[in-house]
Amino acid sequence: MQQQLLPDALRTYVVGCDFKSDIRVFSGSTYHLALEGVEAGLLSGMVNLHPRGIGGWPIYARAAWWKLRGGLRGRYGFKFTDGYLDGIWKRGLPALRGSRVINNFQLFGSRFLECHEAFGIAPYFYVDATLGEYFGDYRAFDTANIDATAMRQALAAERVGYAVCRKLVVMSKRTACYLGRQTACRKKNSTSCRQVPISPSAWSRNSTNRASDAADPA
Repeated sequence: MQQQLLPDALRTYVVGCDFKSDIRVFSGSTYHLALEGVEAGLLSGMVNLHPRGIGGWPIYARAAWWKLRGGLRGRYGFKFTDGYLDGIWKRGLPALRGSRVINNFQLFGSRFLECHEAFGIAPYFYVDATLGEYFGDYRAFDTANIDATAMRQALAAERVGYAVCRKLVVMSKRTACYLGRQTACRKKNSTSCRQVPISPSAWSRNSTNRASDAADPA
């Protein structure tokens, strides 16, 4: 059956902002769920904003300088700073103009939050867990060496991003409860925090249209 094209204003992309150049930018379950959503026509595609080519070198230079400023031992966690996020969204915003963006990373960054409306982008989140959970519960395994200042700033930026987005969807009841306690999400707010079943229909509950283009718009 031929799929019906989505109008440009309704294009929907799952976006990876983590600093990984391949499909690992998405968690395993998110990748396969999004892939099924693309194949079913519920999503327009998956986009990895990892900096590539000559245009990405300023971000790498900024990362090197940021690490050097940490002293002889360097420091870790550049991907949680505006220095990284603003750099990837400088090119990502025009490429995703007029679409729904489902961020699989916990942060958008200042540039995105200040400019997304001008580009006609509707922001959403779909996350495995919050940064508060990662920095706390998983600190000994994944985040032990991350710069303390970067963590504090990231936690503050995370709260702002969740408040601005149209909808926040999480993978587990545990994370939904954590957000309920930490950010006081209530039904009267425009942002909703809830667990959803692992089904591709969750990506596009407000649209019955289908998309045939699964390509990266960048």
